[in-house]
Amino acid sequence: MGRGGSCLIFPAVLSLYLRHLFVTLDGMREDAAEDTATVLYHAFNFLCYFTSLFGAFLADSFLGKFRTIFYISCVYVVGQAVLSLGAVPGDRRGIPGMPQE
Repeated sequence: MGRGGSCLIFPAVLSLYLRHLFVTLDGMREDAAEDTATVLYHAFNFLCYFTSLFGAFLADSFLGKFRTIFYISCVYVVGQAVLSLGAVPGDRRGIPGMPQE
């Protein structure tokens, strides 16, 4: 399928996934879930493009290519650590707000 196909599939899958999450976990109505999923999808897309422009500005104006990559990688590692630690259950009941079996 190549790069072109994945660029076409990604937005649809992300939007459907977000809508499913809101309907399943939050119990939203279908139309409200679709509206919220659309807003979050477009915000995510905007931030993807904006952060690359911000990184280019930072590299060209202040830090240079390699320092920018290093510092942004450090921020990325901290973010991944926060996500990982956030997935650890706080007590025996599991993660608050997640469906329990």
